[in-house]
Amino acid sequence: METERAALVRYVYIDVVEFSLDRTIEAQAGIMLALARLVQLSVVSLELDPVSVMYLPTGDGMCICLVDLIEPYDADIRIALSVMEQVHALALVEADAGRRFTVRIGVNENHDNLLVDVAGRPNVVGLGINMAHRVMSVAAASQLYLGHAVHARLVQRERYRPFLFPVQAIIKHGERLQCYGYCDLSMPCFADAARVAARRSNGDRRGDGVADRRLNRDRRGGGDRRGRQRRRPRLVSSVQQVVRLPVMERDRAPATDSKRGCSFDL
Repeated sequence: METERAALVRYVYIDVVEFSLDRTIEAQAGIMLALARLVQLSVVSLELDPVSVMYLPTGDGMCICLVDLIEPYDADIRIALSVMEQVHALALVEADAGRRFTVRIGVNENHDNLLVDVAGRPNVVGLGINMAHRVMSVAAASQLYLGHAVHARLVQRERYRPFLFPVQAIIKHGERLQCYGYCDLSMPCFADAARVAARRSNGDRRGDGVADRRLNRDRRGGGDRRGRQRRRPRLVSSVQQVVRLPVMERDRAPATDSKRGCSFDL
């Protein structure tokens, strides 16, 4: 690898939600090993050139970097959707609540610089990876958000167009961020997340693993949670705290109209 060069990089930024909340170190290690296995399965299934794929650890997740990879045109979102489906399926069979986890994902792309870090490993520097992290930070559990360039590429495709919707947020330094959500309620990971969000909006936290762990910690004397939670970006929307995917009439109708809408309590 050259010391430094520019490349088109497509990012799939994966974050484990509430990674360190009421989890043992062993549980955190188990989650990272499970996530690495699921990510590898998702990437291998697309038969991509291994030279074009980089994995950057982020502490509580990872960033998959697809370098100068043009085909398939939707490799990034296919990887993201595959990871979300597998994480959801794993959570349904995982008996240990401490090892049961959800993810949120941001997908972005940009011409960034590739370089070698102090340990001799490949790394990436540029606006693209920074924006991928910001887009991910807007999402909640089991949500998939896209940067502008990714949206522009996918919105032209019948396969993805019906499930995209705009989202505006104010992130750190008061900066406004325009990104786009993806939600297909025919996929169990999105459908279950929508049901959990609906229960939350009605004050019902049953089946919410994160809420259950918080309650257990508080019962053990975990104390005040203020200051311990990550600051979430503030969403700016005409519907305030709820982002909705409107029903859209297309020439190619989906299987059922009930799968065209998506609502999350953010």
